Amino acid sequence: RIEARRLARHTRLAPRLGLDAQEARPHDDTLHLQLAETLLEGANRLVGAAAHSRRGALQSRLREAQAQVWLTPRLRLSAEWREAGQSSLDASVITAVPARDRELRATLRRLLDTGWVEAGLGERHGFAAQTQLRARLFTQWSRGLSSLLGAARNERTLDSTALAIAGARDELSARVFYGLSGSEYVTANLWRAGYLTQNGARLGRGNGFETEFGHRIRIEYPDLTVRLTTANLRFTADGNGDAATAALNPLGVVPDAGFFVPRGSRLAGLGIGFGESAREGYSRALRPFGAFARTSSSLSGSGYNASLGAGGSLFGADRLSLYWLRARGGGSSGDAILEYGLRYEYFFDRF
Repeated sequence: RIEARRLARHTRLAPRLGLDAQEARPHDDTLHLQLAETLLEGANRLVGAAAHSRRGALQSRLREAQAQVWLTPRLRLSAEWREAGQSSLDASVITAVPARDRELRATLRRLLDTGWVEAGLGERHGFAAQTQLRARLFTQWSRGLSSLLGAARNERTLDSTALAIAGARDELSARVFYGLSGSEYVTANLWRAGYLTQNGARLGRGNGFETEFGHRIRIEYPDLTVRLTTANLRFTADGNGDAATAALNPLGVVPDAGFFVPRGSRLAGLGIGFGESAREGYSRALRPFGAFARTSSSLSGSGYNASLGAGGSLFGADRLSLYWLRARGGGSSGDAILEYGLRYEYFFDRF
């Protein structure tokens, strides 16, 4: 009955049935997991996050605040504020990095019978001022098959250091997830993007096809997953930066598109993750998670991705997540990455 109400998008009745059942069977762990999932789906939340990262020649200190409120059982409003303090780690690579990059965004999500659709509007003030648009459609075709279609205008991008500071991308994407069985899954992501400076100068375009095949050795926590990933990334630089971007170039002249747009590459990785259900799911206890993968790139050679973290509740109606990650030789640019941070969510019900 609980699952039927959840699938019918009765976000208030499903948790109520779950609470009644849990009172009758307080030691039923499966029922408790189901109740936690239904409560999280329909919960309002306040979110705060902070992170420190070094990505290539860019150092960033991020702060973020977000509120998600259900206006009706099927309509959710999200408001997000984001600010990053930035600086260059190597003046021979990039200079005159703006000290602040701020972003405000509002998003509406509407639940459908087989998924959800959302649209967002944002305003970014970094190297220049930009208005951002985003739309996504998630569809659950069957128990094991789902898709996510996306379109974005002036979206933030980390495809290179220069693009992260002074660039943006217009993107169309399609992601498909298919569960081959209870233990195996495969995902595929196809995207196409156009790159531009935040002042609107065209820089080039790119496209990519990424896949992941995973085998879950253990499903319940501490879950254990082995995964194989591949990516084929293609980029074309066919424009120039605008006059304002000359300040970023150590040579002091207007940079060409190659200063921003990375080179194409092929990537492959083999790795293992443990406890990753604790990364996003709810747990009363603080549970560790982590992952490690060896990678190979035609652009930067061999590399690795490593991450560690822990997530759990402090007071009951909340969730704290701490993480650390290190990567080398991956991504579209092959930049070395170091990042660590925390995220705190407080759940509440206004009805």
